[in-house]
Amino acid sequence: MQPALDVTLFYGSSRTSAPGLLDTGAQVSVFSLDVAEGLGIQEVARGERTSVRTLGGGLDVYLFDVEMEVRLPKVVRRFPAQVGFFPVVTSRNILGRNLIFAHFLIAFSEGKQEIYFRPDS
Repeated sequence: MQPALDVTLFYGSSRTSAPGLLDTGAQVSVFSLDVAEGLGIQEVARGERTSVRTLGGGLDVYLFDVEMEVRLPKVVRRFPAQVGFFPVVTSRNILGRNLIFAHFLIAFSEGKQEIYFRPDS
């Protein structure tokens, strides 16, 4: 089971949807360059640069203020979000604790291969 969630990001009048891998060890939510381009962001390096730690070492990502929407059965949440973009196309988007985990209570059942979400408020 890969604990993933489809989200929609909004930047100005642009929007794009992308799957993100829930990562309890990641502080920042980070998306691939192609997601940034889908939002009309052509130069991610214009964002605020910060470093994130991965299993492969440290990487620079560039932060942008966007809005994120999460659609679950019976629940739709849209909220302001600061996300990072990798300066290259990557195979994974990461949903870190700064966003999804701040808005939802999340539980994993490895035995049942299920993820449970409940709005946190």
